[in-house]
Amino acid sequence: MNSFGPSKEELQRYWNSNREHFENLAKYYKEKDPKYYNDFIAPFYKGPGVIVPRPKKGTSSVLPVIIIALVIAIIGGAGAVFYFLWNSASDFSENIVREIKTTDTAPKNKTNVNELMESDYMKGLMFMSDKEYDSAEFFLKRIPESDKNYKDARQVLESIKYLRIYDKK
Repeated sequence: MNSFGPSKEELQRYWNSNREHFENLAKYYKEKDPKYYNDFIAPFYKGPGVIVPRPKKGTSSVLPVIIIALVIAIIGGAGAVFYFLWNSASDFSENIVREIKTTDTAPKNKTNVNELMESDYMKGLMFMSDKEYDSAEFFLKRIPESDKNYKDARQVLESIKYLRIYDKK
């Protein structure tokens, strides 16, 4: 028996706007033409009411491509973040090592590390790094103008004013 009946578009329209007519058609074709019923009407009862054509064999879906691109983007972003953090940390540690080397090998005043740590400038910096600004100010203001760290101490004192404002937020 040849399958003749409403097109998919007509069935879709009946499904959406005239369900009673669709039910009558379904009942009729289920008894008279089961092949037509199974091919065209049954999918409405199995799915959400919309016939979605299945992809043919050999055609690829776009979803795997999107997922792969998303994974590559996430991995690339994580790699970039790691790279920048690694470089900034190594630059920071190189600056500290350079500062220690210049301080330790300074031929002018031949100060050792203990004397350096006991200086008011270093004490002020230590308190500032711990966000104890009052103690830091106390030690930084004690540095005389003849000290080689005098200008740096004045700049740190200026910075403390702003740090107090922004650390409260």
